[in-house]
Amino acid sequence: MSTVSAFAARVRGAMVGTMSGSAALTAHGVGGGMLPSTGSLVMLISGCAAFGLLCSGRWGTTLPAVTGQLAAGQVVGHLLMTVASGHGHALGASFTPTMISSHLLFAVLVGVGLWTGERLVRVLLTSITRWFRIGPPAVPESPLHRWSTSWDSAAPRLLLLTSGPGTRGPPAPLLAA
Repeated sequence: MSTVSAFAARVRGAMVGTMSGSAALTAHGVGGGMLPSTGSLVMLISGCAAFGLLCSGRWGTTLPAVTGQLAAGQVVGHLLMTVASGHGHALGASFTPTMISSHLLFAVLVGVGLWTGERLVRVLLTSITRWFRIGPPAVPESPLHRWSTSWDSAAPRLLLLTSGPGTRGPPAPLLAA
């Protein structure tokens, strides 16, 4: 996966998690649920962040996949809110046809927006990275200001090849032995 595709997938995963959590929180409040406690919010944020991380893979780039991710994320968020509020025994009764249709409508509308946004991010980032790869045109060097880098003296080369001035070896009495 290219860096552009990986970045766009991460952005999509973050947005799926964020939008799923916000839709679940809104639907819970509209559906007559109480305002969530701190523990419920922590569960909702953690669950939706984990779900968004799972959705940030390469497999979810089509419109039906993004819409399905949003719908599944809303179900996860709604179940977490229902269980955390202490009404876990009424899980089946909490899903009404009106609520399900509004969740699906939200998933489709936001899915189209996310899918379009992901495509635009890919096109924009691909264009920007191509411009940086091309770079500015090379300016030809003027023949009037050419510097010579050749040396005729052997002294600098000898200093680089030898140990140079100083005593960098064993003491002289040891060399005689």
